[in-house]
Amino acid sequence: MSKDEKIQMILALTEKAIRINGLTDRKVYKTGDLPTVFITFSGHVSELEITVYPYGWKGGMSSERKSKYLKVDADETRFRKKYEEISLWLDEVER
Repeated sequence: MSKDEKIQMILALTEKAIRINGLTDRKVYKTGDLPTVFITFSGHVSELEITVYPYGWKGGMSSERKSKYLKVDADETRFRKKYEEISLWLDEVER
């Protein structure tokens, strides 16, 4: 798998997050209990973290959340398997 293929797959996950969140603030007091997705790329450990707040994000408050991680430097088989898992998960989150 080429570097460009991995980048395209990472961008696809990012696009899914943007489609779920929309392009406006996604705070509970503004959008109710719609899910909110955070994506963080940590270059120092070659890892993408995707966190979903299924009932919305509440700043400064504890909220239910679930995170999944994609090791970008994983071998092709592991990368594809985890990518598919996360991609399907985000499809389920999208309303």
